[in-house]
Amino acid sequence: MPKLLGVTGYSGAGKTSAIEHITARSGANRIYVGQLVADEVTARGLPPGADSERTVRVDLRELHGMEGLAVLVSPAIRANFALGRSVVIDAICSLEELFYYRKTFDASAALVSILASFDVRADRVALRSEKTMTREKLVERDEIENNVLRTDLAIEAAEIKISNEGDLPELYERLDAQVCGLIPPFRKCP
Repeated sequence: MPKLLGVTGYSGAGKTSAIEHITARSGANRIYVGQLVADEVTARGLPPGADSERTVRVDLRELHGMEGLAVLVSPAIRANFALGRSVVIDAICSLEELFYYRKTFDASAALVSILASFDVRADRVALRSEKTMTREKLVERDEIENNVLRTDLAIEAAEIKISNEGDLPELYERLDAQVCGLIPPFRKCP
């Protein structure tokens, strides 16, 4: 039976790295919710970038409710489940999204939060090859995620919290120890 695993965390915490590791180990498919937002930015003729993405995220949630992005990616999840494929959601930003996924697809879906301090995250996003951000932009993004999307509540509600203050091998070791078995078959379990 296919499983659903959600990943949450602030920008620069290491969600993408964690998801790439989890999907490589489990064979699950990644559903990137941000692609839906990027597609809507293009459809609206907005300039690409963080400001347009923020506008679209907020608009879609105002239009469809706080679980709106989860509803909009449901066809992709359904298609994967129909083929017997497990799914990793990149990323869950609100409790309403998590509740929707659990109600609609997998009542036992786990939520993993990837945690890193602001300074570590700011250093990471400044060095990214894509979606770079200044410290000021990261502060703005964090404020929207907390005050509008309530990502802080999703992060706090996660059953599994993984600190990512170090390098990738450390993150992978923690993921192997804590995520193993949530999406069978998770290869190379300790």
